[in-house]
Amino acid sequence: MNLLITGSSGFIGSNLINELELIKKHFDNIYLLSNKEIEGYTCIKYENYNFNKKIFSHIKSIDVVIHIGGYIPKISSEGNVISLCNSNITSTFDLIESLPNLPSKFIFISTTDIYENSEVIDENSKIKPISLYASSKLYCEEMLKAWAEEKNVCLQILRLGHVYGIGEYKYKKIIPIIINKIIKNEVIQLYSNGMQKRAYINVKDCCRLILNSLKLEKFVEPINIVSSTSISMIDLIELLFEISLKKVPIKRINGSSDLRSINYNNEKMIKYLGKDTISLSEGLKEEYDCFLKLLNKN
Repeated sequence: MNLLITGSSGFIGSNLINELELIKKHFDNIYLLSNKEIEGYTCIKYENYNFNKKIFSHIKSIDVVIHIGGYIPKISSEGNVISLCNSNITSTFDLIESLPNLPSKFIFISTTDIYENSEVIDENSKIKPISLYASSKLYCEEMLKAWAEEKNVCLQILRLGHVYGIGEYKYKKIIPIIINKIIKNEVIQLYSNGMQKRAYINVKDCCRLILNSLKLEKFVEPINIVSSTSISMIDLIELLFEISLKKVPIKRINGSSDLRSINYNNEKMIKYLGKDTISLSEGLKEEYDCFLKLLNKN
């Protein structure tokens, strides 16, 4: 069986490759759409997610596709960059048009940003994308549903929630920002009262559950890959203080526009893919230590 993975050099993709080592022997060939070489894998070079049949000309067949690659905003203000968000749609279309054959299975990585916020979010929550980025992912979902039904391809859509862990230092998200501030002994600026909650799933759990979706034999509608355990921003900061054995000042700044709490029900994930097993404290400790090594190296 031949497997193709897009986005293998990104935050999720690079961690997926690490998890893939455990089941690598079950595949005849694993192809990575990557802008850099990754030892032990056949890498297919591309530019700016411009896919065409030429880049697959040396490949006879692909049985399974895990499509992670595409534009992901590194900060919330980048969620409405028109050209980049549109590229998610065009690159996904170009990918399915350029494949050397019809795969038997196609796994698409989407986002829970497509949901309207509610007390608890699950797969039945109202759809209301919060940005052009989220809208682009939702369009891709619908496009792939139509394509998979027409071509008789087994599709699975996985919507990722708040994923954290080793490798997210490139993103200006709350966890890497706080870790960076603690390590550098800088003031943490909190643009809220700190009581809003988020539910974080470790990237290793996330990738393991993505790979578990390879076992699904039919489309079971979208599945959210999320944690059901939430933590407030202030408790998250305190937890990182405990992990780092350091404490820096917290400066509260009035005028926050986002006081929402985001909580998930992950019963469907557990039913079809399994549980998340890495505790937040364990995952944060690993990320903090990795972040510390990275900053010391630089």
